[in-house]
Amino acid sequence: MALLTIGATALKNPKEGAYLVVPSDLDSESSGRSETALMTRTRIAVKYKVQATFVGTRAEIKVITDLVAPVSFSCTFFNVFTGGYTTATMYSSADKPAKLVRYLNEAAPEDSIWELPLSFIQY
Repeated sequence: MALLTIGATALKNPKEGAYLVVPSDLDSESSGRSETALMTRTRIAVKYKVQATFVGTRAEIKVITDLVAPVSFSCTFFNVFTGGYTTATMYSSADKPAKLVRYLNEAAPEDSIWELPLSFIQY
């Protein structure tokens, strides 16, 4: 199974060394320190952010950007913290910088190789 699936589409594997799963605790409003510095913490949820960098042709990168264009989407990702796959409703960060890695042929710019770093953030 692919590391990342959006909807029913398995994405090509990210660049080696460029796949990060980041859990974040969400605490209740009553969490915090007292005047005597005693910590009170009530975790209400754990949400995930997945960061991945993809390398591919213009057509391969376009498939990915089309999949993450909606306001939200279903994303299934390999989660090292659970040892399995997690499915969550996510959105993609607004910044989607595409970097030209290799320009192969001036007559066919669509054959160029691109690098696209993305962040998928759980709702």
